[in-house]
Amino acid sequence: MLPNSSRREITAPATRSDGSERILAAPASRIGSHVGIVLGALCAAAIMLVSIALAPVAHGSSSTVSAETDPSDAPQRQVVMIGASGLRWTDITPEATPAIARFSQASAVGSLIVRNVYTSTCPTDGWLALSAGNRAGDSINGAGGACRYLEEPSPSDSTHTATEVTPGQSGVAVPHWDDYLTAVANQKYNAKLGSFGEVIADSSVSAAALGPGAAIALATPEGSVAGAFFARPSEAADFTAQTARALDSLEGDSRLLVVDAGQVRLSRTAQANEAVVTAQITELDARVEATLRAIYANDPGLTHTTVMLASLADPLGAPRISILAMAGAGVEGNYLSSPSTRQSGYNQATDLPTTLFGLLDVDYSQVRSSFVGSRIGYESLPATGTERIAQLVDDEDHVLAARPLVGSFFAFYCIANIALFALVSYIFSGHFLRRAAQGDSWFARHSRQIIRACEIGGIAIASLPIGAVIANIFPWWRSPNPTLTLYALIALIIVIIIAVALIPAWRAWRFGPIAIFSIVTSVVLAADIATGATLQMASLMGVQPMVGGRFYGFNNQAFTLFGVATALLAGAIANSLVVAGRRKLACLVVSAIGVFAIVMDGFPSLGADFGGPPALFPAFALLALMALGTTLNFKKVFGVLIGAGVLVSSFAVVDWLRPADERTHLGRFVDTVIDGGFFEVVGRKLGAGLSTFTNPLSLVAIAAVLVLIIVLGRPVRLAAQDTDALAPYHWITNGVPLRQLSADTPMFMPTIYSVYVIIAIGTLVNDSSVVILGIGLGTLVPLLIATYARWILEITNPTRAPQHATLAVSA
Repeated sequence: MLPNSSRREITAPATRSDGSERILAAPASRIGSHVGIVLGALCAAAIMLVSIALAPVAHGSSSTVSAETDPSDAPQRQVVMIGASGLRWTDITPEATPAIARFSQASAVGSLIVRNVYTSTCPTDGWLALSAGNRAGDSINGAGGACRYLEEPSPSDSTHTATEVTPGQSGVAVPHWDDYLTAVANQKYNAKLGSFGEVIADSSVSAAALGPGAAIALATPEGSVAGAFFARPSEAADFTAQTARALDSLEGDSRLLVVDAGQVRLSRTAQANEAVVTAQITELDARVEATLRAIYANDPGLTHTTVMLASLADPLGAPRISILAMAGAGVEGNYLSSPSTRQSGYNQATDLPTTLFGLLDVDYSQVRSSFVGSRIGYESLPATGTERIAQLVDDEDHVLAARPLVGSFFAFYCIANIALFALVSYIFSGHFLRRAAQGDSWFARHSRQIIRACEIGGIAIASLPIGAVIANIFPWWRSPNPTLTLYALIALIIVIIIAVALIPAWRAWRFGPIAIFSIVTSVVLAADIATGATLQMASLMGVQPMVGGRFYGFNNQAFTLFGVATALLAGAIANSLVVAGRRKLACLVVSAIGVFAIVMDGFPSLGADFGGPPALFPAFALLALMALGTTLNFKKVFGVLIGAGVLVSSFAVVDWLRPADERTHLGRFVDTVIDGGFFEVVGRKLGAGLSTFTNPLSLVAIAAVLVLIIVLGRPVRLAAQDTDALAPYHWITNGVPLRQLSADTPMFMPTIYSVYVIIAIGTLVNDSSVVILGIGLGTLVPLLIATYARWILEITNPTRAPQHATLAVSA
């Protein structure tokens, strides 16, 4: 329920002659309707910032990672993409893979995230993703992890066997194409198989495919190869001759050859397979070496040829980060990074089609919405090839060290929250209160210590998520015992936050626990987002790169923490101003923090969060109005919600106005709406949101709601009464009703209401519904417990005179 100033006005505490506090009722007055002022200020600030953001659009991109184009005077554009499966940078050594190692030393290198439809990406999935420019998987992989063995194409009339295909023949059919179409049609990513091949066929590019995977990549929507097809040789040495034939078949100024070099087929999880895996890696290296020999013979200096080497799939049964290397014409820099990740060295498999289009100067703007990736760009790092590859290996070590800990960390977070809720439920139970009321009981002697434990426990549990983010400042994964090191760092960070929150100088500050948590969380997350969101990478509460979701900006966990923290911080500051009678300044402060939070969360170049601003805008607008003392009604609340929709739409349009390769998912959503895919996206998000209700965080959400409604609500009502029958409850507050906390801190409940708005709307509009609900309440309720505990300790301090306050309620 929203507070209504026509029913009750609560003002700052006044001091009695004996030094105790009482609550005075302010004279009834009308502050006036300030909805237009508050909304206007917020929208004007947002529009001003949007206008600033449009400046780079008019004058070119300001992205630090740019994709270079080939010189316009180049006689030819020839691109050779060598695709493999199962290769990691840890596999690439001068001893095990001499050819790939030499090529990588002279190339621009990066990591390739190949996560597709399923947890582990099969070779077929990798090639299908290249064909669609989107996530697309083979149905066999979904049936239990077994990968399909790729078969060589056959003539389109289906009367010849695969061995009778003439080298360089055009129009051959990809085996099992109908099965692939059926599988992808049942998946949620709206992928369109054959999109890449169709664009190539409709352009002036002369194309050829060598091997079964390459045939899938260059297939048209009908399943025939867009260009000449050459079978993959069984012997590595024969790749030189076959590649030479394929290159000789190309003609014109724009040429593309896609080569399927093969894959690592056995799982790395079994030690017995290690020798076999090593042999397969050696075979792949020999095939790449033979292929490169033909390429360099065709263009010795790579003056007009760009060579891309990419591992498109995981080692079977073991999700990993794959290799990516590029050399030759148009490659300027030694490090590969994509705007789709905004993380140095990280690229996605769905970036490969758009990168190939860029290298070939192919216009695909008419079908841009079919391709979700961005063109890979180049960075220049002052490091040797060995050092650059070592950095990529270290990145994967970080990811692999964090990945298995995520589940146990979330489980501990859930258990810790529920344990705190159980403790508080017991403390506020009639059984405990009656025993605590007995002066000689153990509970009575240690009641303050128990309440103090609740305060410390609330701060500690609320700080767990941000502690996990801050711990990523330190390279914990390089220690001999990464798990122990990480948990020790998180514990140390939490202890520091608790120590700061309990400093005696502001122990009487009722917003103390909330304010300290909010300052740390909001500042850390804002600084991280402003500098590229590197702390969230492979954080236990952040981005897991091998999942292939969000790499930049605010993910759902970070948005929840940031939204809750900034709203609580705004309320803490506004409370001091309202108590001092400076409501207009309180309104301006809340509005300023709100604009900051919304811009950080929703701006395409920062948080790029589509579902965040619709929750943040109404929360801060309502909080600003309540700080101003404005009476809220349905009309005003509805206007705030409309303003939220307009604001988030403006962020999406701003992103859409940027160059296509630099758009985030905000701009791509506008493309999707224009193409008529709005309801598909909404349906996919609703399905994803419903699927999260099996997450353990749903238990936290349910427990938190019960604590708010039953556990904390019942004692508030009972302790507010003053009868002998309820005497056991008086020890909690020395007879002062718990409602006094809201009276002494007039912005306390409005702040809580604003956080409820963030959690509720964020849960409804995002695809991680229960995650937002669980983390939001798992943060808010422990902080409320800590705040109530601090207030109880303050008013029951033996050195302080008893207070019997009353609440003045106006008619």
